[in-house]
Amino acid sequence: IMGKDVKAEQALLSSLRVVDLSHTIDSATKPYPGDPVPCLETVADIKHDGCSVTRVSVATHTGTHIDAAAHVMQDGKRLGDYPLATFSGTACVVDLRGADEPIDASVLDGIDPCDWLLLCTGQSTKWGTEDYFGTEPLFTEAFVKAAARITRKGIGLDCSGFDRKGVVLHRLWFSSGGGLMVENLTDLEMLLSESRILFAAYPLKLAADDGAPVRAVALIG
Repeated sequence: IMGKDVKAEQALLSSLRVVDLSHTIDSATKPYPGDPVPCLETVADIKHDGCSVTRVSVATHTGTHIDAAAHVMQDGKRLGDYPLATFSGTACVVDLRGADEPIDASVLDGIDPCDWLLLCTGQSTKWGTEDYFGTEPLFTEAFVKAAARITRKGIGLDCSGFDRKGVVLHRLWFSSGGGLMVENLTDLEMLLSESRILFAAYPLKLAADDGAPVRAVALIG
């Protein structure tokens, strides 16, 4: 019986398509204003050292990354406080491209509860340009609270978060029990027509776990 179960799981997994929702981090990646620029430095190469090694210096909130409550709240939960199962689950994608701003709770009418709520705003098309930061969509407090009620594990956005400046709505999200927050996703447009989505965004296991880069992916099909 166990063999049949394994075969069924393998068949299910092989039928799913993996979509990469993460931006590449390199030395040209623009960090959030005020954060250090990432640096990737070759410290050993195959020709001279027999192996290739790269030193990476990157802030915890660079590129596609995950925020814990400790990022914006004193004594807030840190990444290590969340069970591993929190970092993956079922997902629903909401198309907010062209939505009237500020984006209010009414756009979430009819959305059933889900593990992860993914917001497709279209902002990811500006990634790597000077226009990416500071032009994020505007959200209302009512939207943030409504989204927190829908999600069981967290929210993901293809922009740098709920706030253009400051962290007021970030704090509201975590204080409302909204769970984790993944920022700077990309290619959410590829998921809009899908009815069954599994989302995963596992962070690096860092001691400084206010946040961390992630390889965010969706399994669809």
